[in-house]
Amino acid sequence: MSGEVSTWSRPSSVPFPTVWRKYEGTSEMADGKKPKFVIQDLTEDLLEDVIELMCVIFCKDESILGNVRITEDPVSLNELGEFYRRMWRDKVSLVALLDDGSSKPRIAGVNMLVICRKQDKFCIDDFKGPALRTILRDLVGYAANCVNIFEHYDVKEYLGAFGLFVHPDFRRQGLGAEILRARENLCKSVGLKATMTFFTSLGGQNSARKAGLDLLAEIPYNIFKTEDGQEVYPGIEPKSIKVMGKSYR
Repeated sequence: MSGEVSTWSRPSSVPFPTVWRKYEGTSEMADGKKPKFVIQDLTEDLLEDVIELMCVIFCKDESILGNVRITEDPVSLNELGEFYRRMWRDKVSLVALLDDGSSKPRIAGVNMLVICRKQDKFCIDDFKGPALRTILRDLVGYAANCVNIFEHYDVKEYLGAFGLFVHPDFRRQGLGAEILRARENLCKSVGLKATMTFFTSLGGQNSARKAGLDLLAEIPYNIFKTEDGQEVYPGIEPKSIKVMGKSYR
């Protein structure tokens, strides 16, 4: 199967948007109540708000993005926004909304997802921002080659990701793991047999473990060096990238 060309597109029989999971948080908020969330497909009307959150908060908080100071690189930020817009076209990204009855629910979490096909070609020269080029070089150019996901799971496409984000107001509620669990519901409904992500932060790695994803490879950050031998990601925590995935057969 893995040698075939992927022609995957979201089946018309699967409504868009679909609510994939509902979840009640583990801790009480200021009002004395545990928050409730709806995890659903990311719709176009929420896309620009999501991109703003990703570029403003996620890019500062996430380990590898914060380490390369991507928020100080406007070219990279603009390219990242366009990257997210292209990812969204696959209609597989997820958003967690606060389920409090308001007419415009708050965005509590996001997982930017994309279909990765065996025939896809990646070119680092398509990106000009130095911070984003560095990350994509190391993740897509190196880490992706540590495990051949297509052969490992015997698939011609899989669900990939570039950004798991939980808003600071809703952290420590177990929401990250629930968003990852919603991937399983999504994948089984739209005919995807596997998922994989490079988890670069401790929070993401812990959420992935709780959600039952398997560790496929672990890559120490200190193997990435500049031309003069300096570490590309000095002082970064955690100390390694975890390539984690799951089969949905």
